[in-house]
Amino acid sequence: MKQLIPIDDYGMFCDIESKKIKELKGKRVYVLKTNQGCKIGKSSDVYSRVKALKGMSPLKIDGIYITKECGNHSEIEKLAHMKFKNQQINSEWFDIGVEDIVLYLKTLNYKPIEHGTGAFNVDEIFDILYTPEFMKERNLKFRDYDGNLYIEDEQGNFMIPELFAQMVNCGLA
Repeated sequence: MKQLIPIDDYGMFCDIESKKIKELKGKRVYVLKTNQGCKIGKSSDVYSRVKALKGMSPLKIDGIYITKECGNHSEIEKLAHMKFKNQQINSEWFDIGVEDIVLYLKTLNYKPIEHGTGAFNVDEIFDILYTPEFMKERNLKFRDYDGNLYIEDEQGNFMIPELFAQMVNCGLA
């Protein structure tokens, strides 16, 4: 894939099968470029997250922009969602060019990683647990209801993913 944005202090643009993306770990914001818009997301393991999304979506992924590792990736993602709210298609999907999103991401303040407690946060649990294998083993499905993401069990019960992740972290699920 042709590199649209050079690798710099903020991040890089690459093909989703690139060796570089497989090696990247750490809390990052990513922008998926598809033939029907861009997805702005966050992950501690971008490759696994994109692989899971690729398995759940019929869209062709043309490339991905990945920010540098940062301690405020949740805040960065929310700021980007707010900035492009008028171009929002659904949830984390936007009808805007990846270049415009990246230019905005480069204006934000990336905070360094703080290491410490050893406990998983909700974002890390999402990345670890919400793989197609995890969901299939437990007969769980992601459901979109009015633009919100829920987890549905085999009895038809719904739960928000954040609550489910907290339950897993506490050993309750």
